[in-house]
Amino acid sequence: MTTAPEIAYTDRDVREDSSLQPLALEYLRRYGGSFEPLVNAQELLKENNTLPTNIVRTVLNCMRYDSAVATSMPAPKQYDSGGVFGTKKKKNAITNAECADKNPHNSHWVTPTGQCPGIPWAIDRFFYSLPATVKKPYVRAKSGKLFHHTNTTKNAGYITWWPNRHSYGFNRGLVPDLYVRIVCKYPGVLRNPILLDTLPPLDVQELMAVKECPYCQDIISDRDSGMGF
Repeated sequence: MTTAPEIAYTDRDVREDSSLQPLALEYLRRYGGSFEPLVNAQELLKENNTLPTNIVRTVLNCMRYDSAVATSMPAPKQYDSGGVFGTKKKKNAITNAECADKNPHNSHWVTPTGQCPGIPWAIDRFFYSLPATVKKPYVRAKSGKLFHHTNTTKNAGYITWWPNRHSYGFNRGLVPDLYVRIVCKYPGVLRNPILLDTLPPLDVQELMAVKECPYCQDIISDRDSGMGF
């Protein structure tokens, strides 16, 4: 059970509350799951080093149901449109507030309008990625029912390394993750997939209840015919 804010975050929350985007980016840098919207957001963050407002809003609303962070999230604002001739609610100013924790920690909310700026660590490192060459032409998610085509039009993959966050050395409890880009846009990237040289025979595919991704096939067909990328 979580204590998630009952009201979902909106794009306006992201635009008007400057604390929300750093909160979402920090969460993505630590996220190690396989939920598709968050994995795609991680991919976009690695490529652009930032996220558009709508993606930040999506990440925040996913965070509402993560019990590890939900209790520390600020409640979304309830904006009053007031109709055509109405007036908007006055926005409470965000102020700095002290907390009792004197050890290094991230910024967090102490009161509805007071935010502790946090105390920086001497060592504060995030994960980082290295490009990976993926030569296998087909991949499948471990629990997936589709064989996808590896996207060979750009770097096909990358490996994410997780150092110890606040001390030197690598976190030996976390195995590096391999992300492989695929031809179809959704999901676009698979985390730690099964790599394949060839597709199984059709009778084996039928027995396994899996098949070749039709979206990958369509994109490759359009590309080969000169209609696609």
